[in-house]
Amino acid sequence: MFGVPLYRYHTVTSTNDVALRLAEEGAPEGTLVLADEQTEGRGRWGRSWHSPEGKGIWASLILRPEGEVGGDLSSWIALGIARALREVAGVEAEVKFPNDVTVGGRKLAGVLVERSTGAYIVGFGVNLLQRREDFPPELREVATSLFLETGKDWDAEDLLREILERIEEVYGRLRGSPRS
Repeated sequence: MFGVPLYRYHTVTSTNDVALRLAEEGAPEGTLVLADEQTEGRGRWGRSWHSPEGKGIWASLILRPEGEVGGDLSSWIALGIARALREVAGVEAEVKFPNDVTVGGRKLAGVLVERSTGAYIVGFGVNLLQRREDFPPELREVATSLFLETGKDWDAEDLLREILERIEEVYGRLRGSPRS
């Protein structure tokens, strides 16, 4: 079951940093690192990921597949997140290859996969409660949040449960053994 064990923090540099350390210490598949805020959240190519306190889901999941995972893991995880957002929030979430989830061309979520010894660290961020002015000026035209798309406040824990279920489903398919 994804999300067990759960390591929850108020503030971290990056959930991927914490998950990488836990993976090296032998944390099992499904371990989830969750933070209210990341001070140095990151995306692909060393880009920063704006992840302010209480405004989104900032998480990393440890996966330990037997052998190599076929396909593009980032895209599969993004697909699981997009499905959860479509089903729960009713937004037209799409995957922008290879690792972004967009609505109306604006980035709502992102995925960063990093390797550790015997593990994949799957970091993901979902913008939930930001108003336009909460984003740095350079992101206001390219980023969005679930609040901006729906006008509703969203409970991060409820949405996270749905996201983890969809990620587990697509991961099972990717490995050739559907999970439910």
